[in-house]
Amino acid sequence: MELAVSYLFLRRAIGLIGALLPIALPIGYSITTGRWVLLSSVSSYYNTDMRNVFVGALCAIGVFLICYRYQYWDDVFATLAGAFAIGVAFCPPLPPNPSELARVTGTLHIVFAACFLVSMALMSLLLFTRSDLPPAERTSAKKARNVIYQLCGTLMLAFTALGGLSSLASQSFVDKVHPLFWCEALATFAFGFAWWVKGETLWRDAEAPSPLAAAGAAAAHG
Repeated sequence: MELAVSYLFLRRAIGLIGALLPIALPIGYSITTGRWVLLSSVSSYYNTDMRNVFVGALCAIGVFLICYRYQYWDDVFATLAGAFAIGVAFCPPLPPNPSELARVTGTLHIVFAACFLVSMALMSLLLFTRSDLPPAERTSAKKARNVIYQLCGTLMLAFTALGGLSSLASQSFVDKVHPLFWCEALATFAFGFAWWVKGETLWRDAEAPSPLAAAGAAAAHG
């Protein structure tokens, strides 16, 4: 029982932090600066007063993922993704007028972020959708969760790819629309929502009654 509560807590914590991060950063930045504007990307908040929130959230996600234990491949993907998340936190994004070292860490930041989202997408698509039961015997709640996992995994891959392609957009379009921010934010939100659902927060299976409760109900209706 304690083990079940433990991994459900980790799933919900990972999901909640991931889903709230792209919301908390721009709101916090706007409150602390009085400037109600979006920055060019989620990572751009690293170079603001929201740095501690950005780094702290990613480190928390990373530690939770590394501590997450379920089945073999879940452990492998979660541990790798946790390491990638911590790598994102400790490799600053590319600043203006970067030095050679800053260019290296900025490149690593992008690589770690992409690897994190891709590993989480694969986990959502390939691992979260598994079941010990054949498809015909799965509950409607499990089928609904699988649709969510597939949708979230696909969105993570799609927005990660679109975020990379946004570097080809014109500067005027980037300044007006902030495509990289929205791609990063939506990919991160999809990651968080998949884990939140995996924590049985939504679309839970109905709990089967215990044998004693079933016997009592049968006697009451006998």
